[in-house]
Amino acid sequence: MVNTFVVSGSSSALIVAGALLIGYTARTFPYGINRYLSKAASLGYALPGAVIAVGIVIIFTTFDKWAERYCGFDSTVMNGTIIVLVFGYVARFSAVAISTVDGSFERLGLSLNKASRSLGYTHGQTLRRIEIPLMRRSLIFAFALVFVDTIKELPLTLILRPFNYETLSTKTYEMAESQMVYEASIYALSIVLISLIPITLTILKSEH
Repeated sequence: MVNTFVVSGSSSALIVAGALLIGYTARTFPYGINRYLSKAASLGYALPGAVIAVGIVIIFTTFDKWAERYCGFDSTVMNGTIIVLVFGYVARFSAVAISTVDGSFERLGLSLNKASRSLGYTHGQTLRRIEIPLMRRSLIFAFALVFVDTIKELPLTLILRPFNYETLSTKTYEMAESQMVYEASIYALSIVLISLIPITLTILKSEH
């Protein structure tokens, strides 16, 4: 359970932060490559988790070989680490947060941003002091959605996880594969209960 919270929580925070940065950049500077940032970052959600995992393994295996040859590092610098698993979650579930954050930016409009900029605020100050507080509920909701998706993601986790690094989804699969139905149900119900917590808190928060 601790492993699940660590990897899912850190991945969700990175994804929401990345979605916020991409959304702000694409809206404030809508020209050149910036117009396609959201679409490019959302491509991973259309692909199966196993396909993304295999692609990431190839990328990081190539990096490890390069690091071993030219830098003298061990042959497993990145592969088999939590960093690779978090990277896989970011590539897979960024679209979930991006759609929520983009919708929140659209509701805010550009007039508030322009007014802040005309008063001498920088882009960073405008985002941090004005827009993020107004988008707080949307950001919490985006975090909750991504958190739930990462908790139940199985193929990508099985392929990219470190050796002997178990999460609730991998333990559920392992027990079910061994025909240990009663033991598997404990982990499966834990996934359901944990997933209900952020969703319930988000709903209650939105009602106030």
